[in-house]
Amino acid sequence: MKIEVRSLRKYKDVNSKTMASLNLVLNDAIIIRDVKLFKTEKGLQVLMPARKTTGGNILVIANPTNNKISEEIMKCVLDAYDDGVISQGNLEELEITELKMKIINNPNTPRLKAIVMITFNDAITINDIRIIETENGLFVVMPTARNSEDDYYYDLVIPTTKKYYEEITNRILEGYKKIAPEEKMQSSYSQIKVHVLGIKR
Repeated sequence: MKIEVRSLRKYKDVNSKTMASLNLVLNDAIIIRDVKLFKTEKGLQVLMPARKTTGGNILVIANPTNNKISEEIMKCVLDAYDDGVISQGNLEELEITELKMKIINNPNTPRLKAIVMITFNDAITINDIRIIETENGLFVVMPTARNSEDDYYYDLVIPTTKKYYEEITNRILEGYKKIAPEEKMQSSYSQIKVHVLGIKR
């Protein structure tokens, strides 16, 4: 998988544990924002974007699925931080390899229809994608975060092109239509069978 670092910003405060913030771009297709290079007692660590849930737990928005991918991301971020090398790995066709969905039927949030987890190339799982019902039909919302200073929301995960966005959202909505009639409310995620098909550039 090709991993690229963009918009790397080094922090100059020597007392701060956060050394840098950056965006990751995977296979020229998916941008993951708000990634941090963090100093811990055990050494440097890459922290993927996360948010607090209503229950007070931490939900990581973009999760590497295995140690190999975590190590590749760490190496790429450190090389970018130390030497300015911004891109590593081989470009692969973007694939959706897993799709999971939790149907929501809560009268307190009637517009929220489902929460989705999607895995690309057996490498990165994106959490907290939402299916919302609008006046114009169903709409897929990528994970967001709130900027407390300016009080606005921004996307944490962004497909790099309109074509990628449409392909990804179409697959998600197809999955929703498969299980929504059967599931009124779920406490856990349902695995949706997906054909592992690449998303063409």
